[in-house]
Amino acid sequence: MKREQTELPDERLILGINWGAIEEKGWFGAKGYLSVDLDLNLVVISASGKVLSEHNWKNKTTNMIRLSGDDTTGDIFINDGLDNEYAILDLSYLDETNRMLAFVNNYTVQELGRLGHFDYRIYTGQPNHPEKVHYFSDLTKVKDFDRAFGIFLGTFQWQDEKMIYRPMEYCLTQQGERQQLKEALSILS
Repeated sequence: MKREQTELPDERLILGINWGAIEEKGWFGAKGYLSVDLDLNLVVISASGKVLSEHNWKNKTTNMIRLSGDDTTGDIFINDGLDNEYAILDLSYLDETNRMLAFVNNYTVQELGRLGHFDYRIYTGQPNHPEKVHYFSDLTKVKDFDRAFGIFLGTFQWQDEKMIYRPMEYCLTQQGERQQLKEALSILS
């Protein structure tokens, strides 16, 4: 399900992901929860597709991107509606000829189809305190979600002096950040 591009405001934005741990049945029918470590990844590429910078739990802060801490579990018990991981984006630092790719890596390689919930949003305001949500998507509805090892969320880029977000919402079949980045780049070409 590919959605239409969204024009974003010319200000600081927040990209947040929210997911739930996997519910499992324990002894005598008791509920248990299996932690799921998903990681938000942002990669800046040139017009020719050359990787210029990578931002993830290992490389969290630049002038353009500041990533939150690494959530290794997801929501336990209920969907709290808060971002488990987020990136504060100042896209004025993004060169007009470059693009920024956003994807989520499934670090623990759990079955995404078993997650309690999984969504993302792009908004203005403060982390977990949106003033205005500019884009929201429930990723559990993405085709082949249950077999994915990651999700290519979309791209940010300047177009006619406006910041545009193009949702891809494509399930990545490769494991690991490097392989998923190659897969996302191949989708763009």
